[in-house]
Amino acid sequence: MRIGFDATGVYGQLFGIQSYAKHLLLALTEIDCDHEFVVFCRCEVPPSFAERADDRFKFVVGGYGNRKLTEQTWLPRALLSSKPLDCFHATYGRPLGPCPPTVHTLHDLFMLHFPEKYSSAMKLYHRIAVERGTRQASRVIAVSEATKRDAMEFLDVPGEQITVVPHGVDTEKFRPFDPARDQPEAFRARHGLPEHYVLHLGGFS
Repeated sequence: MRIGFDATGVYGQLFGIQSYAKHLLLALTEIDCDHEFVVFCRCEVPPSFAERADDRFKFVVGGYGNRKLTEQTWLPRALLSSKPLDCFHATYGRPLGPCPPTVHTLHDLFMLHFPEKYSSAMKLYHRIAVERGTRQASRVIAVSEATKRDAMEFLDVPGEQITVVPHGVDTEKFRPFDPARDQPEAFRARHGLPEHYVLHLGGFS
């Protein structure tokens, strides 16, 4: 198969969704298969990709500094000018225009739960790229059972079209908690934390 992969988020500072795309693609470089991968990158080929990719990987580079603008304007043209793909993996938003059969990763639908927290521009982008893209996908990857339920409830995506694949863990940054080594009491004292607290490792956009 000839598989397209949206890596336009893997540029500059990486947050959760961009990190997902990066590590997924790096994992694909480790798989022994005969598939050909066409990787669409923004502004440059990330060095981590170039170092580990073999001749099964072709990189298409272009776009602009802004990820959403690249995804919705440059990427559709790049897909049209590319040799035909058997499928395309949209790692966040699906680009406008014709697409090959698409696998769409749906990370969450927070914007539909808390619309008052987001700007009109963000909600418009979300409707075009995420909600529409999820509805039009041939297959949806939901990162949790909760996200799957949201896709079924808010977007009317049939449950049999959704596969739940939880996010992985970067073992270079995270490890199992060891009370003897990690000394939670010292950590709480150092940061002025009470005995019970919630640690949030994500962002809010």
